[in-house]
Amino acid sequence: MRHGEHDELTNYEKWIVDELLKCSTEGTTHLTDHCFEQTYYLGENASILATKLFYSSLFNTPVEARWAIEKILELPNEYKGDSLLHLGHSLAVFYEMLVKANPSLDEIMRNTYAKWIKGLKQNDDT
Repeated sequence: MRHGEHDELTNYEKWIVDELLKCSTEGTTHLTDHCFEQTYYLGENASILATKLFYSSLFNTPVEARWAIEKILELPNEYKGDSLLHLGHSLAVFYEMLVKANPSLDEIMRNTYAKWIKGLKQNDDT
């Protein structure tokens, strides 16, 4: 699974990346090219893993879902958050499409959520 929207940068975007790399490597022996590539890869991988988790859960493939979860847990903490945000966004878009197709689903889901919260509060009281 691969996202293609970042495959081709405009000339202006390429210039910005080149300038960032040039400015951050001046007067240092630090391998910023490598750090930049690693940061880009981790950010891209966080969203891809979240998408993999979303679809594997949606299509009920627990082995793939478990694999995606394990890979997300291997990410650095800041990328775990990005991955969860991406997953949440995918769920929100999916829910919006479902409600658009069947508006009564929204009320059913809200009632189910209210019952779940009520059950949590009862468990806390005991």
